[in-house]
Amino acid sequence: MNKAMEENMLIPFHYYGVTDLSVNDEILENESDFRLLTSEERVNKIISKIDFYGSDNGLTRGLIFCSKKNEAKELSDKFNQKGYKTIALTGDSSEDERTKAIELLESDDLSIKLDYIFTVDIFNEGINIPKINQVIMIRPTQSAIIFIQQFGRGLRKTENKYYLTIIDFIGNYKNNYLIPIALYGDTSFNKDKIRKLISEGSSMIPGESTINFDEITKERIYASIDSAKMQLLTDLKIDYNNLKSRIGRIPMMIDFVKNNSRDPFSFIEYSKSYFNFINKVDKTFDKSLDKRLSELLELFSKEINNAKRIEESIILKELLNSNELTISKLNELIFDKYQYRPSIETIKSCISNINFSFIRKEEKVIFIENNTFKFYDEFIKLITNTTFREFLFDSVNYSIHNFNKNFNKDYYRDGLLLFNKYSRKDVCRLLNWENDVSSTVYGYRTRNEVTPCFVTYHKSDDIENTIKYNDYFVTPSVFAWESRSNRKLSSQEIKNVVASKRILLFVKKEDAEGTDFYFMGDASIIKDSIQQAEMPDSGKPIIHFKFLLEQPVKDDLYNYITAVKRQKLPQNNSKHEIKLIEKKEKTFQFTIPLYDFHAAAGNFSEMQDEKQYNLIPVQERYASDDYFACRVIGDSMNKTIPNNSICIFKKNVTGSRSGKILLIENRDSFDPDFNSAFTVKTYSSVKTITEEGYRHDSILLKPNSYDKSFKSIILDEESAKEMSVISEFVKVLD
Repeated sequence: MNKAMEENMLIPFHYYGVTDLSVNDEILENESDFRLLTSEERVNKIISKIDFYGSDNGLTRGLIFCSKKNEAKELSDKFNQKGYKTIALTGDSSEDERTKAIELLESDDLSIKLDYIFTVDIFNEGINIPKINQVIMIRPTQSAIIFIQQFGRGLRKTENKYYLTIIDFIGNYKNNYLIPIALYGDTSFNKDKIRKLISEGSSMIPGESTINFDEITKERIYASIDSAKMQLLTDLKIDYNNLKSRIGRIPMMIDFVKNNSRDPFSFIEYSKSYFNFINKVDKTFDKSLDKRLSELLELFSKEINNAKRIEESIILKELLNSNELTISKLNELIFDKYQYRPSIETIKSCISNINFSFIRKEEKVIFIENNTFKFYDEFIKLITNTTFREFLFDSVNYSIHNFNKNFNKDYYRDGLLLFNKYSRKDVCRLLNWENDVSSTVYGYRTRNEVTPCFVTYHKSDDIENTIKYNDYFVTPSVFAWESRSNRKLSSQEIKNVVASKRILLFVKKEDAEGTDFYFMGDASIIKDSIQQAEMPDSGKPIIHFKFLLEQPVKDDLYNYITAVKRQKLPQNNSKHEIKLIEKKEKTFQFTIPLYDFHAAAGNFSEMQDEKQYNLIPVQERYASDDYFACRVIGDSMNKTIPNNSICIFKKNVTGSRSGKILLIENRDSFDPDFNSAFTVKTYSSVKTITEEGYRHDSILLKPNSYDKSFKSIILDEESAKEMSVISEFVKVLD
């Protein structure tokens, strides 16, 4: 689907994942009963969201996908009672009934036109209804393929159709993790990658399409990702056999990568090596390894070729190809591809790792002689086994490919990549420590004047108070951090932290994510921030620090980490809501400018230069030059922004503008609400692909109001030249 959208074969879509409501305090789950699914309360919620998000031209022709036949029929009846024209179709409906319903849905005769077809088990594929401009999902997602087929019914281009609106009511469903897999076309089944897709939103899809989730829905999906078992043998076998059938032979790890299939490292996580997995599931596989070779392959697969560091994999690849590799040649290969040169300490660490000294399982694999890497004779004999050599080479190639895919020169920090995930063990290895001491690192450890700090941002509710440290982001650049308890300023451990030449911050959202932490970057201790205090319950001494990060945390990752805490999905059928517990933020009296755009005579640049603003207090996270506030006058956006609200806006709008609420300045137009050239509207555009790229045929600045008399502001290509996007709406201030 993404490829078809890149080539402009389909219309853009705007997807809204919204929270399916609780009915009488009961949450809709996979097995919710008919009474809840068809309650008056739920019907009103569905209608309010349909009205809120609307359709491209206001003349809705929609499909509503339900989970049960009686649900579809009952909901259709209730919609009809409220003035809509709908019909329910199921697998029991005849072809004539289906054909007639489609004709009525697409009819231009408004006296007979249907607004919606409620459907179960049909219209997933093989049906052509080009005029559909709204798709509603009110059933759990059981299959990524069916999900795409269902909302794909509305992606066909036709005259006077500009985009498709998709509204997905997301309950407390165990398969919610399939939603991002379907929307983004990701089939890696890599949990970290799926989380990243959700957090980065619309920036990860092509063109003008947008993907939007409300906060509770995001948390439900994250919880589903956390609890999902993505390495079930049944699923691994299906993906393996599917690819084997597609390429006509036994696939290697690199084949999964080339064919955009499952991340093959999941086979290693399940069976310790890819060879072990094939040997277990494929009866046609007739190759074997003795115990020693099998165990060696497991070590290489998990400890070396895991795409965390590139040097070891390149050394192995070059030696497998030519038996020798000079240090200067390694430096040349690394610099040509990645623009850095490995240090002497890193080269020594690579030798230790490849010989498995780091994990205290000493093997004779490589050594250096006359500044040249070589295999030991004993290992040369081992790689004469063609099966061992083939699978080792495949493991190396996978590691190099995956590292290259994730590598960003601007994010490289002396062995680590900003915002990538690492375990404590990975960090010990990448810091060139002689041995794996991850089991004793806990929250932090200073070694060789380097201190990595590991923080679980949202602590478990049942954690002991003695270790419930108050670590939190003050801003995307500043992190408040606490030492272990029972530490004083005079403690040697604290002196070691203060004297560190390098401090690294690693953060994960919560324990449910697993053992890996996001690398937030190198940090320095803010001057005069070090204070000795006492733990609230025990009274034991503790040291407070504030770290200044070398580079601010990316917005999407910052928002993901600092967002509300979630509980795990219940493992039974009890009716539990995912409880959302706000992280208590410190209250600070920081300020940002408050501009008055009503009847403003000058442009925004002049207002900034001449300091035509007042100051208002905000949380510290908004206290930067990127943010400002203004009062939004009028009712044209009152579904989101009530009249006379003070709102925070962020400058420098990044990514696609489509579907975003923007503050816009246009000297050729006049907004009666603001009585000036400024306006706040939802941005949309109609584009044409040319040889030079995209061309805006027109830009629509759309209201979002309960008052239907408000109309879109339409700018043609010429008038759009006078338009300037000032900022993006962030929130209404309480």
